[in-house]
Amino acid sequence: MTALKEIRIAQVYSAGKYTPDEILRFAAASRAGTTDPVEMALQREAGTVVADEYVPVTDNGRFSLASISEGRGKQLVMRGETKTILDKASMERTKKRDFMDNFEAARILGHRIMTVAVADVDPIGQKSQYYVEGFVAMGVDKPEEHGHEGNNQWVRVHLWSKSLRFQHWMNVFLIVVMSLTGYYIMDPFFGGQPTDPGTAGYLMGYIRFAHFVAGFAWVAMGVWRLSLWLFSQYRQLRWRSLWPFDSKRDVDGLVDTILYYCFIKKEHPTYLAHNPLQQLAYTAIYVLCIVQLITGLALFGLYDQTSWFWGLISMPVHWLGIPMVRLIHAALMFILWAFVVIHVYLAVRADNQETLGGVSSMINGGVWVRKGTLPRDAHRIGKV
Repeated sequence: MTALKEIRIAQVYSAGKYTPDEILRFAAASRAGTTDPVEMALQREAGTVVADEYVPVTDNGRFSLASISEGRGKQLVMRGETKTILDKASMERTKKRDFMDNFEAARILGHRIMTVAVADVDPIGQKSQYYVEGFVAMGVDKPEEHGHEGNNQWVRVHLWSKSLRFQHWMNVFLIVVMSLTGYYIMDPFFGGQPTDPGTAGYLMGYIRFAHFVAGFAWVAMGVWRLSLWLFSQYRQLRWRSLWPFDSKRDVDGLVDTILYYCFIKKEHPTYLAHNPLQQLAYTAIYVLCIVQLITGLALFGLYDQTSWFWGLISMPVHWLGIPMVRLIHAALMFILWAFVVIHVYLAVRADNQETLGGVSSMINGGVWVRKGTLPRDAHRIGKV
């Protein structure tokens, strides 16, 4: 299979001013007789578009420039790597949000994205500034990625980053350690008892030490997760995913999902990442985990009330009293484990019903989706 046949146009996104066909033609503008495989793939879809002037890829291969005269007059086209184009061209804030949402949805499908910016030239030669007008998402079909060339109906979509998968399994480990040690601190059910000092030894000290180490490691994991909420390039890891309602369609998706889980509807809406009900559950768990961290640190801070820092951290104990804070801390442990049981059940059930490989995706990062599927949180899979 040649490079030309491997490259396909997966999606064309327009920010509004130009049609998708026009965006595709802007992206395809190149020199006559080009042998660049990307430009040839673009021209296979858009038709031959010969630029009046063409400046090859520059700025370390991040963008190229072309001018074309057709349709709406003369336009200058800047195309290339998204971050570079966004830095060099302007875009209205209201359009940029939709642009980035569509960009992230295309990127998590594994597509390579060429962003297009356009500047208009008036009849007397005055040039406007460049505005980002859309992008073209391209895929590369490799037979080894799909097992069999040609007729395989499933596409593997990379979904979860390595950092998120590491955090997931580290959280599992730390929650198990903190639960076992925390339960023992609450109820020393084996070993020597405090009423018999001769046999008690230092077991409780070791258990408490393990609990504290795991607790501070969990704090570090929380700080890391916060950084992903703020700075991750993956849309499903950003803070906006905590509240998954941007439109009435999202609310309808939540209602349809609830009806499906209640066995009222036979069909369920398809989501590539989390459906709205799952995301609301995870958001609630994040809130509970924050409360768990606060109560745990408040109890730990009692050891040094001469420090202003630990005095501040332990304020919940001064407000509510030690028994109440300990009760909240212990109760949240049982609530978290109830969530774990439900989470595992629903994950295995969904994997069995939908056959996407959702459980294994938290190990290898990807899910398998049938070609032509149109998830509510992404674009059509495997087709233009």
